[in-house]
Amino acid sequence: MGFAFFLWWDHRKRPQQGDSLLWSEGALAAVFAAVTVVLNSYFVWKVGLTRFLWSTVTFGIKYYPAEKQMNSLQAYMAVVPTLANWRHVPDPGWVFIHALVPLIYLLFFARCWREFRKRPEQPWSQLMLVNLVGFFLFVGVAPAPVYWRLCVVALQGFIILAWFLRPPAKLHTLIRQALWVAAVAAMLGIVVHQQTRWRAVLDTPTGRAAFFDPADFERYQWLGLHTHPSEPFFDCSGQSYFLLGLRSPAAVSFLTDSDYLRPEQAHDVEQSLERNRVPVVEWCTNLDFGVRPDDHLGPLREYLHANYHPAGAPENSMQALIRNSAP
Repeated sequence: MGFAFFLWWDHRKRPQQGDSLLWSEGALAAVFAAVTVVLNSYFVWKVGLTRFLWSTVTFGIKYYPAEKQMNSLQAYMAVVPTLANWRHVPDPGWVFIHALVPLIYLLFFARCWREFRKRPEQPWSQLMLVNLVGFFLFVGVAPAPVYWRLCVVALQGFIILAWFLRPPAKLHTLIRQALWVAAVAAMLGIVVHQQTRWRAVLDTPTGRAAFFDPADFERYQWLGLHTHPSEPFFDCSGQSYFLLGLRSPAAVSFLTDSDYLRPEQAHDVEQSLERNRVPVVEWCTNLDFGVRPDDHLGPLREYLHANYHPAGAPENSMQALIRNSAP
């Protein structure tokens, strides 16, 4: 969409002969369609067109927004970093990214509309292309604007910001200097914090890993002693598989108590645990009770309660469960 709008804007700015705009837009649409078809043909071939459309279209429209904390407008600024003490340096990019996106794209549109004819020496075409691409990338993540998604679509915003600060005005010079000082201070602060905080190293099946949280270190240490890369394992958070060389035996790798997890998927997890006699399950304690009307984990909770027992007290919102028949 960003490229398409740019072609339309560039055509209006510099009218060309004949139907060049229609040809350009058609070429863009044809290339985009060809690339989309080629890149997705493997998945259509593997699962079939019906399943592919359900996964990419139906699920996205009907069930993807059910996970509101991550996949809805509620995700915007949902997790705010806090300054716990002088040694804890929150991510300085969090504030900067939220201030930059999408404000910088809207400011550019306003400035271009105001100065396009007054300052013809500016590379408006190049800037408009960068800005439109950045703006429509933002539109793509706007329905679920979590911090890391905003980071992904902020690169064009940094380019536009650098152009905004180019004029040798005194205010712009002060802003540039302030940004330099803030960036250097943030980098040094993060380095000092990372080098002086608590840390531990653990040898895992995929290599050595450094931990900065004692609870996470103890959790992975325990799991490393009670699991093997070749055996089935299920983690309701979906976080432990890679580091420990494990893989979910079910069709899904994590659980949620919303419509995002379909009933047939929850049933598949239960069947997979039984079929593979999974010896260890990592359970999220926040899923202990079904309080949402779209919760589908009831039968799975009953199955776990009947076939597994806790390995110890819950730690870090996680509970290790061991199969009753396991030693």
